[in-house]
Amino acid sequence: MWPKFLTVFAIALISTMSLTPLVRKLALKFGIVDKSNPRKSHKRVITCLGGVAIYAGFIISLVCASFLFLGNLNSSFLRNLVGLLSGATVILILGLIDDTYGTTAPVKVGLQVAAALVTSAIFGIKITYLILPTLGKIDFGILSVPITLIWVVGLTNALNWADGLDGLAAGITSIACVSLLIIGWRGGELVSVVIIIALLGATLGFLKYNFYPAKVFMGDTGSNFLGFVLANVAIMGSLKSAAVLSLMIPILILGVPIFDSLFSVWRRLRLKRSPIEPDRDHFHYRLLKLGLTHRQAVLVIYAICGVLSLCAIFLHRSPTLTSVAGVVLIVGLLVVAAWRLNLLSVAFKNDR
Repeated sequence: MWPKFLTVFAIALISTMSLTPLVRKLALKFGIVDKSNPRKSHKRVITCLGGVAIYAGFIISLVCASFLFLGNLNSSFLRNLVGLLSGATVILILGLIDDTYGTTAPVKVGLQVAAALVTSAIFGIKITYLILPTLGKIDFGILSVPITLIWVVGLTNALNWADGLDGLAAGITSIACVSLLIIGWRGGELVSVVIIIALLGATLGFLKYNFYPAKVFMGDTGSNFLGFVLANVAIMGSLKSAAVLSLMIPILILGVPIFDSLFSVWRRLRLKRSPIEPDRDHFHYRLLKLGLTHRQAVLVIYAICGVLSLCAIFLHRSPTLTSVAGVVLIVGLLVVAAWRLNLLSVAFKNDR
């Protein structure tokens, strides 16, 4: 089995690494670039269609996987695969339009909802019920689709907002993929494992060109795609019929972009701004304002994501009250550290 997994990973990695320079040249030819402005950290003109290479590498590897694992996968694999790729293609088109021409926030959210409806309402990739300790099973019924939409659209935007420094979104996704891969393998979720391996290979292949100093950006094409796929893979695994403890696992793994998004919305509302108005006050920008270099800020966030992912793996392996208490303690220490560094203030005071 492992030789097949390694083959899927290698195909995604090599395909993305090979296609990224080609996509970069095409973006330069057609003038699809990300120019520097006061809100952005880079000072050069950089192409921003790297997400197309990630998407292509991911697709190529999954097509190969469908043949490699044909005898091991049940009939739901092709249905989930077609559903995921259909929704991801809508997200890709949204990103291409946004990176090329720009879009308004309502249009962007509307297309994200449309993509999420494809996977949830048509192909059944959705959160169906929750198990509470005292209340037992709560079936969401007709609310399963709206709840799924909130999760998918929310996480899609969370990864999009996290894509503010070179290599940040790609690195966060890679760390999340490793964690989800371990958890999915332990749970015998073969479909999720195959998809995660393909995504990990594609993301690492792109990270070669995207880590600081970046030669190419993934753009909204890539960040929306990564968030969308991660959200749906989590649903295929522990969220599809989740106990409260299981619900904590993907939230922990993706804790940094989720927390940053929720905090950003709360902060903007407190300052009487639009909750979707872009600014330079995200967590990664605040680390830069503390005096960290670009590379140091990214590595600090990688480290936090790694700690949270280890907590999620530990919680999945030993789902006891002691484990929960340990995870709460670690998360609490991270929050206290962020508070002491003034990273959680509404108006950041360390501008330099």
